[in-house]
This record gives sequence, structure tokens and C-alpha cells, in this order.
Amino acid sequence: MLLLPFGLFAAVYPVDSTIGQTGEGTELLCSAMAEPYSLSWLESYVDASWQEAFAAANSTILAKTLPLSNPVMGELEEGRIHIKDLDSGLVVTVFLTDEGLIRSLSI
Repeated sequence: MLLLPFGLFAAVYPVDSTIGQTGEGTELLCSAMAEPYSLSWLESYVDASWQEAFAAANSTILAKTLPLSNPVMGELEEGRIHIKDLDSGLVVTVFLTDEGLIRSLSI
């Protein structure tokens, strides 16, 4: 009889080692994640050329999830940043323009 450790069957989740190591470029996102989603949120934090498509793709989910109650930011890397809400476990990847405004996101 072969005995296997229980860890073999445990779920494996991706780990982002940059979460909690905030750096430059996160101040705007900290503000964005702390506010409820609205038209003024869209106009303040999303690049103007992406607002219509962004709203069509993300308004429903952002209206339900923002504001995040306990967000922890990662480092800005290649125009993207990972944000994890410690209370809900939600992980958001935000893609930014060169100016630091939101272009798109993945939840």
C-alpha cells in the first residue's frame, strides 16, 4: 500500500511575491480602490480613450466590489500591478497607461 501525503491533493494557488511591496505609481491606485465605482471614478482613474470600453466590460463587477476594504498593492511591473483585498481574497490585476491611468483590469 502506498501512502501519499495530504499536501499532494491540496489546491495550489498562484503567489505574487510583490504583493505588499508597494513602490512608485501605486498612490493613484490606492485612491481608486478605496472609492466606490461611479462615473466620477471612471473619469478620474481611467484613460479617456479607454473609458467607454472599460465601462462596458467592468461596470457591473466594479460596482459590486469597490471599494476594497483592505487592499494590498504589489509592485508596478511592465505596466501592470496586482492588488489583493485581504478581507475578501479578491485579486485584481490592473494594466496602466504610461501616464499611470487605468487601461484595463482583470479580476
